[in-house]
Amino acid sequence: YDGHCNLKCPSCRLEIQTNSKAQNEMLDNLYEKNLKPYMKQAKHLTLSGCGEAMISRHSRKILQSFSKEEYPELSVELRTNATTVNASSWNALGTGKEVIRHITVSIDASTKDMFEKLRYPAKWETVLRNLEFIQSLRDAGEIDLFEFHVVIQTENIDQLCDITKMAIRYSADAVTFSRLINWREMSEEEYQEINPFWQDH
Repeated sequence: YDGHCNLKCPSCRLEIQTNSKAQNEMLDNLYEKNLKPYMKQAKHLTLSGCGEAMISRHSRKILQSFSKEEYPELSVELRTNATTVNASSWNALGTGKEVIRHITVSIDASTKDMFEKLRYPAKWETVLRNLEFIQSLRDAGEIDLFEFHVVIQTENIDQLCDITKMAIRYSADAVTFSRLINWREMSEEEYQEINPFWQDH
């Protein structure tokens, strides 16, 4: 739906995807026509999973349009790479942050070198600082659920225990492990090489 993202993780895409002005206008129109009419009745919304909502002009605009007063039943799950979730970007959401009750962070490694390889060009130290900020939101009750999400790959499969320990250190409520999906149309040979879910791997 909105693939605007500041990372080009090898498991997902080969290039950083940036929406043009025309693409943002198209997404705005799609939302206004097809989704917004249902939002007053919605109980749950997940953003985004296929891009980075905190840097997408379109997705931020949607988040900023919400408030607990106008959407009392709505609970938003923010899926993020945590590269830009800090006090400044959080407060810039205005009343929209009132409806974000669940933050899921994509964390595919427990060490700096592997993280920066699998989540390129994210910076390990920046993400750790932002994890502390999200932890502070959870500790203060501003969100109800803090989750780590991990895409299992050949290169990180030996770090799953350490990622789980890392989640515990940051007071995460859950860790979700997902199998690798061939989003970027890898060759079958390449996909089999990095996907550990084959019987003969």
